[in-house]
Amino acid sequence: MKMTSHEVGLLRIISDSVDEYLRNKSMVKPEKSSVTKTMEMVLPKLLPTYHFKVFWHYTKQPFIACIRPDIDELSKKSAELVNVLNDPKKGSQEYLEKWCEIKNWEITLDPRILTKGHPCCVDSGDEFVAIICHEIGHVFNRDPIAFIVNYRTAMLNASKAERMMMSKSPIIRKLILPMFVHTEQFKLIVKTRNAAEIEIAADAYVPPEFAPALVSYIEHHVLTTPETNKMVIDKETFDGEQQLAVNYSRSTIDLMKRRRDVLKKQINAQYHSPDSDNYLKRMLAFMGKAVGHYDPNTDQSSVLSEALDIKQFERECNRVAMEAVSVLEATKITDRELTMLEVEAESIETTDDKLWIIQTIYDYLEAISEQQAKRYKKMGNGKPSKADIDQMMANDARVDRLNKLRAKVMATKVHDMEDHYGVFVRYPRGYEG
Repeated sequence: MKMTSHEVGLLRIISDSVDEYLRNKSMVKPEKSSVTKTMEMVLPKLLPTYHFKVFWHYTKQPFIACIRPDIDELSKKSAELVNVLNDPKKGSQEYLEKWCEIKNWEITLDPRILTKGHPCCVDSGDEFVAIICHEIGHVFNRDPIAFIVNYRTAMLNASKAERMMMSKSPIIRKLILPMFVHTEQFKLIVKTRNAAEIEIAADAYVPPEFAPALVSYIEHHVLTTPETNKMVIDKETFDGEQQLAVNYSRSTIDLMKRRRDVLKKQINAQYHSPDSDNYLKRMLAFMGKAVGHYDPNTDQSSVLSEALDIKQFERECNRVAMEAVSVLEATKITDRELTMLEVEAESIETTDDKLWIIQTIYDYLEAISEQQAKRYKKMGNGKPSKADIDQMMANDARVDRLNKLRAKVMATKVHDMEDHYGVFVRYPRGYEG
């Protein structure tokens, strides 16, 4: 990323502060040093519309750094974010615009990166600044753009009602917050771990002046330290982790309906995990309030509040289910609509294009199923069984046409243009990956 000389100068202030700390022979802990105050003073000037809080957190295993949005602000923004995710006609740019409207952020740093003598300790202030820029790049660039694809991929088989619950239920939106920040820890996303060189994705925010420092830190500290080289993951693993987080979020709908005790146990287990920092504990406590005002710290719920919350959730479920049925029944799937979709499928270029077509196919199939069920009832046959629905679907020419189109689209190759540049580093000799 090309920064102005003024912006680079601001980053140099942080770098100089870290260099001074590293030269100082006193044993002042990182969290008590002037580095934190310097960052909190400089970052708002670098990004004037944003506010940052800096925290240090001690864990058993190194995590280097992570940056996450304010929980309350993320919760308020979640409705708009999920609405974009659930609209296949909206692409990554619309999501990124909404994501970047979040103004308050928390940077949590691993004290090891400033613990002299530790393998994770930076060698210079420039390396420290490069790590901070890397994290900002993950949040404002690569992670949100990758997330929209991974969300839509994981939700392809979700029903219209499920997707609507994710956007329309305030209770569910509180429970799905972790999926937005699941992968925002210092990670190196690589094309393949077996290659001689690796591309570090998400470094659009690392200016050229500090890119060599990031490469140096990775080569001499991350790749050569057993505890940290686990942070190097291939893109398939990264995507799989995001999709797993989405599927867990989707499961909270069913857990709220039938197994709230299981949901509470999951929240409790994560809350008391040794890997949970203060941010995650606050988020889990925030989520617990949506499940009968459950407090994971004390493992207690309010009986009255839980009864009220359950009634509210049931009302949400009924309202959304009726709305989803109305949308599906009103969806037109004529030869004209199918022909237009087939024409669209001929001009697929990006992953967004491909997912839009596939999601539309699934929506049409679900709409046909709902319309067939309604027709079955109108004929005086009562509620159709699954076998009845399957038989009617098998006899519908539109279904056969959609299934053939789905197979064709799934086989279509896409060539996305990456919206970031990468930093390339070479594996140290003898490194197994």
